[in-house]
Amino acid sequence: MTGRKRKLVVAGAYGCGNVGDDAILAGMLQLFPPEKWDITVFTADPDLTRKYAPVRTLRQRLNAGFSPGILKEFDLNGIMRALVSADVFVIGGGALIHDLRIYNLPYFFLLHTIAAMAGARVLYLGIGVGTLKTRAGRRLCRFFMNRAAGILVRDEESRIRLCASGIHQTVHVGPDLAFALRPPENISLSAKTILSGEGLPDRYVAATVCGWFKSGDFWQKNRLDISGSIKRMAVLYDGIIESYDENILFLPTVTPHDRDTALRIQSAMKHGGRFYCIQKNCTVHETMALIGHSQWLLAMRLHSMIFAVITGVPFFALVYDDKVRYFLNQIGSTHSDDIDHLMDDRLFSRIDAFYRSRKKLRNRILPLSGLYRERLERMIPELAEA
Repeated sequence: MTGRKRKLVVAGAYGCGNVGDDAILAGMLQLFPPEKWDITVFTADPDLTRKYAPVRTLRQRLNAGFSPGILKEFDLNGIMRALVSADVFVIGGGALIHDLRIYNLPYFFLLHTIAAMAGARVLYLGIGVGTLKTRAGRRLCRFFMNRAAGILVRDEESRIRLCASGIHQTVHVGPDLAFALRPPENISLSAKTILSGEGLPDRYVAATVCGWFKSGDFWQKNRLDISGSIKRMAVLYDGIIESYDENILFLPTVTPHDRDTALRIQSAMKHGGRFYCIQKNCTVHETMALIGHSQWLLAMRLHSMIFAVITGVPFFALVYDDKVRYFLNQIGSTHSDDIDHLMDDRLFSRIDAFYRSRKKLRNRILPLSGLYRERLERMIPELAEA
């Protein structure tokens, strides 16, 4: 290996319109310096992915279901060539390990098999482990992940699920890979450039929402009736505008679903004129800058909370998925409520208690990002280069 860069190939749900998944990739790429690694990423949006690091890209579109036509979204020949030439193959980031769709685990484990047969070191990095309902899914995980060179999950519950499936090798638990990112050098300037370009106010409370409200409804999101949740969210935003005299800036992190939901919420609000939605599809760093410039964040999306920690912005969380609950436990935050409690009067009192303590919270969360980044900078090289 002396005298040449090692070849790293990375597969995950990248470039599919989810800022959170792209944040995981952008963070991961900070941990593999380009002077040491020749990196190839499988992604649905090569141009976007290359904004985060000087990498090679190959087409791969996930989260779009399965049909004969979807194969056109995969550079199968290129993917094969990359896998057989890799020194290290990473399946990385997000809730990739689940059997909610019959093709999910077979696809990733097929990539694992090709890379391993060619002699690559196969790693699972920064993953979340979701539902493993079927015996076949658990058996596949047990067979393949026990043969991985290293496994790093992003929360203790993912480790427990893998161990319950029969994974007997060490499963490391570490921070989300997005914590390897650093905030933009000039947050205010970056944010104001975007805001002025869209004619938006400079002062605001930032907000994120899951476009279908319940994480488990992802695969049926286009058939859901979410009108009740829309109305309840409109009441909540109106209450914030009235109580704190703040504008609300909505940040879509999964497009187009979040933006479509935001527009429906706005139409149901009394004070819709003080609700603004970013129209451009922001990059990871642009989204982080807009959160960093906000007064505070009313968050549903996990990675908007991670961006808030990185930039030192206090946030109140609406829990729509177990991964959010796990994250709040990790950082010791109690300023949250379940999405099912949107119309509970106690939600407003909890937000008000958060609002009164937000300055203290800023000081408490500021050191966390540096600590998590240092952990990742120590753990990832150990797993990749062992």
